Amino acid sequence: MASLMSPRNAPCAVIFAALTAAGAEAGAQPWPTPPAGASLPPWTSGAAAPTPPPAPSPPPRVGLARDDRDLVDRAVSDLAVGHRTAAATRLADLIARRGGGLHGYDTAAVLWRVAAGEMPVARGARAGAAGELPAPPDEREALERSVDGAVELLVRGDVRAANAWLDAALTVRGGLEEYHPLRVLLRVARALRGAASSTAAPSSEGVRVEPSLDRSRGVIDAGESVVLYQLGAVYGLALGAWGASATADEAGVMSPLASVALPVVGAGAGVVVAALIDARRDLRRGRAYAANAGFYLGLVGALGVALLPDGPLRDAQRFEQASALMLAGTAGLGAGIAFAHATDAMPGSASFVLSGGVWGALIGLTLERALSDGGDTRGAAGLLVGEAIGAGATMLTARWLRPTPSQTRWLDLGALLGAVSGALLLSQTDNAQTVALASAIGCLGGATLGFVLGAPSDGERELARRLSLRELRLTPSFTPVAGGGVFGLAL
Repeated sequence: MASLMSPRNAPCAVIFAALTAAGAEAGAQPWPTPPAGASLPPWTSGAAAPTPPPAPSPPPRVGLARDDRDLVDRAVSDLAVGHRTAAATRLADLIARRGGGLHGYDTAAVLWRVAAGEMPVARGARAGAAGELPAPPDEREALERSVDGAVELLVRGDVRAANAWLDAALTVRGGLEEYHPLRVLLRVARALRGAASSTAAPSSEGVRVEPSLDRSRGVIDAGESVVLYQLGAVYGLALGAWGASATADEAGVMSPLASVALPVVGAGAGVVVAALIDARRDLRRGRAYAANAGFYLGLVGALGVALLPDGPLRDAQRFEQASALMLAGTAGLGAGIAFAHATDAMPGSASFVLSGGVWGALIGLTLERALSDGGDTRGAAGLLVGEAIGAGATMLTARWLRPTPSQTRWLDLGALLGAVSGALLLSQTDNAQTVALASAIGCLGGATLGFVLGAPSDGERELARRLSLRELRLTPSFTPVAGGGVFGLAL
């Protein structure tokens, strides 16, 4: 300061003093207030006059249950193929069931606005105190503005801009869970753009494979729907045959009309029921395979009991035997569904258990024949033992081997060819036990070879895993509350 006030620097000192005085005088003046009716500068607000901010909206409810997440997935698929009305109806039902509003910021409400083509409500400028700039938006309002911008772009049909907007919003907000509104909107934008990057998986040749968009991930695919229809037809056919057996007289002769009409009507009714279930598009993957496995394993077990020489069904009437078979098949079907619900069974695992039980029963039956002396083969004890061993072994190893449905079909083909080849190889011999033993060994070897050779590539296995949506996991959570916190486990 002493050097500044020296005669040499006198002009600088004069300028410094003038600037200081001008600054003090300006600071003492009040902040200019615009006259009544005047518009605010564009950098302050785009509105003619400041309006009160909207009431605080509740935080987004992103903690969706498993069934709700599947409904959201189906709504995303509907939007991707242009079925906006179906998506809006589905989401409106979900919002009503959850007790939310159509203009909230939870995932279902945000998607509903996209499906209904409803533009976001315009927000006014924040009102600030006199002489002060409006306060910046807090984190919640900033998040809601990001959601509104994405919804507006998607409603306008500017998919490319919506992708860029959401990519930028998620870049600055890492760690959002899978079903957060921003992440679900990004899935919609990508699906509309044709990328579908969240569901695609590279195949073994490096080609991206896109799943069909008419079914959401996590529900049965087209292949499993065929199993559902087949099960409905066969179960209806068996139910009709059971009803026809009730018309049999003491000699076991059934009514000709009932023996034909009831099975046909039953099969048709079973197909209709399967079609109604499949049309809902909400049957979780693996359930149809598990029900099919339980039904057939129950029938095989009841058949083995009926063939036992001293079994309870050996001398029973035809209707009693049919009732036992139908009861065992129905109980097995129910047990398969319950087991699939309890373990969230994958499609390949359920199909693998069915193959293990059926081929195990056949191997047990042929081995019993091979070890007998050619006389009484002691009924079907080998069938029951083989079925139990085969089904139990495949249950224990399914999660480790992680088979796919196509892999189990190769197993079935190998077992069939192996059994036939083993029998034909020694068909010229007069020893029936040797033929039976060769058939059992060929069946076991062919099944093993088919399972190994039919193993999917890493890309195919990854695609099957992605299309299965997600495995059920226990997710721990902790929510701070006044005076402590709440610890929970969510599926």
